[in-house]
Amino acid sequence: MPSGRRSTLLLLIGNHVATSTSTTAGVVPGDQQLHDTLGRCWSDDDAATPAAGIVAAPRAPLWCDACMGANQHLEARSLLCQAHRLRLPNSSSVLCVPQKNGNRNFGGLVARLWTGNVPTPGRAKDVMVPFDNTTITALTDMLLIARDPRSRLLAFYLHQIYPLTSGASYCLSHQSCRDHAIKIGFDPKYPPHFAQFVELVARRTKERGGDICFVEHHLCLQVSGCVFGARARSTTVLKLEEMPLWYANFAAHVGIGPEELDGDQWRPYTNQPCFYSTQSESCVAWDAWPHRLAPGKNHSGSGSISGGGVQGLVTAAQLSQHDPVHSTGASMLVTQYYGNDSSASSQLVAALYRDDYRILGYRSPLVT
Repeated sequence: MPSGRRSTLLLLIGNHVATSTSTTAGVVPGDQQLHDTLGRCWSDDDAATPAAGIVAAPRAPLWCDACMGANQHLEARSLLCQAHRLRLPNSSSVLCVPQKNGNRNFGGLVARLWTGNVPTPGRAKDVMVPFDNTTITALTDMLLIARDPRSRLLAFYLHQIYPLTSGASYCLSHQSCRDHAIKIGFDPKYPPHFAQFVELVARRTKERGGDICFVEHHLCLQVSGCVFGARARSTTVLKLEEMPLWYANFAAHVGIGPEELDGDQWRPYTNQPCFYSTQSESCVAWDAWPHRLAPGKNHSGSGSISGGGVQGLVTAAQLSQHDPVHSTGASMLVTQYYGNDSSASSQLVAALYRDDYRILGYRSPLVT
């Protein structure tokens, strides 16, 4: 990394890798060149030398310095930084939750930690305000809630455009969908089927200069909203699809347990007597969650919260389909809506969310 004034630790679920001022190998899965570009973008130096062996590093992504660069358009900064960055009490950690990754669910949890009470579901967004939009500094330990880009885009479609329970009639009767129709370019009387929707988003993104944030802020890259790597002391990527693996270790890292996470206090918010469960109608006993820590520690001395075994709590097949915080069921419907990896919709999403796939460690369906 070009500056000796900071170091970054990236903890990927099931893949613990670290970087320091002396080595950067493996920090970004499969793309050392992109990592060097990001390091140059977010260094405190005005200029930096590409890593050894790289003749010309690629241009940094458009979102790279948008949240802090003085030369960027104000609208770009406000759009590109709209993930919820929630301060945790008595901690250097910031929980960053991009749109469509369960921000109201995790916002409700953080509100419970700050106020001692679970908010009413309708007020969750308002209650989040005092501890949201946290500035990322060299003392910040970022906990980034990630989601597979295909599942995330489908969740937006099933929630905002074409809900399974309402169908085509939903859009015309809801102002939010009519607003989306204007931004994305369709007639709310005839909302598009999913493949058409993806094509429209890709087309409008191209028309808006290649930045999906200018189409709809809910669709922004996850790494842009969380200011990925931007001067943070450490970054831990927590994949929603693997939440059963890290839930207990996340709680231990934050310093909470059954008192905050279990009980009838959560029933109005989650429709079950706990904040989170792998079971639809009941809660998992607290001591049944896996509490195994991944090897290695970050530079602050605390153990990694990623990794751990399933230990019979949920099977691998269930884990791949699990949709922990959304009622749309998008995680279980990816194949139904996208078809296979080589489908046109899969390829468009792979291109739109190239940086999310590369940096967050998800397998891209992109056919090369």
